[in-house]
Amino acid sequence: MKKRIIYLTLFIAIMIACIWIDLPFAQWIYNPDSQFGQFFAVTGTFPLAVIGIWCSIAFVVTIRAQNLFWNIVYHLFGYYSLIHYYHYGYIKVIHDYPDNMWMVGFITVLMSLLFMFMIYKIIKKGKTLELACVSIIGLFCCYLAVDVVNLIKVLTGRPRFCTLANPATDFIPWYVFNFGFPNTSFPSGHSAQAALSFVPILLTHVINFKKPETYRTAVTIGASIFTLCVMVSRLIIGKHYISDVIVGALIPIVALFWLENYIFFK
Repeated sequence: MKKRIIYLTLFIAIMIACIWIDLPFAQWIYNPDSQFGQFFAVTGTFPLAVIGIWCSIAFVVTIRAQNLFWNIVYHLFGYYSLIHYYHYGYIKVIHDYPDNMWMVGFITVLMSLLFMFMIYKIIKKGKTLELACVSIIGLFCCYLAVDVVNLIKVLTGRPRFCTLANPATDFIPWYVFNFGFPNTSFPSGHSAQAALSFVPILLTHVINFKKPETYRTAVTIGASIFTLCVMVSRLIIGKHYISDVIVGALIPIVALFWLENYIFFK
């Protein structure tokens, strides 16, 4: 309980500080031609495709209901999720980067086959219920990172720094809502989707690792570095402010660890 209060207090303090820091930091770091920024603009959403597709397949395979109606509903939701994240993982990338069509297509098919084999091995070891729980948590985080974040963007309507004609007068702090403004920045979708790289931590509940804590630590470090790189890249190319990327990354991370604790540790 004390830790939660400390974390919440720290978060509030940072968000208050961002009221004055957001604009000057964005002006200082802005470099739209940055190769670092452009690279992570492409790769930053990759965890969404991987986690979304894997969890969708796992959900369809493992979820069962005694009631026929709910069984149909669950499967429709699972197949919809699979199409949804194939769209983000393949079709959207092809639309933005048509020169990479065959490479992205090959990687997507290969990933899907590997995911199905991995899910088969987990079920064979009698971890069907645990896998179902993992898929539910993963899908919930994915929908938060895309649909909920996009909904918040519509409600807040904060203009991106790179679109401001005069930053001194056009800048809007994170707490001011500008409903309906297109192409908004708060919170950061890329940061939220990059933070999904923490989801593989849940594999400790379905795979018998020799050193599960070592695995969790490795995933945490790797995911932290990747997410931080994506957050910084969004600042560099002027798509977001500090408050945008912090809130964007925290949305799926907080949900992930809260749900894991609620389902697996209580």
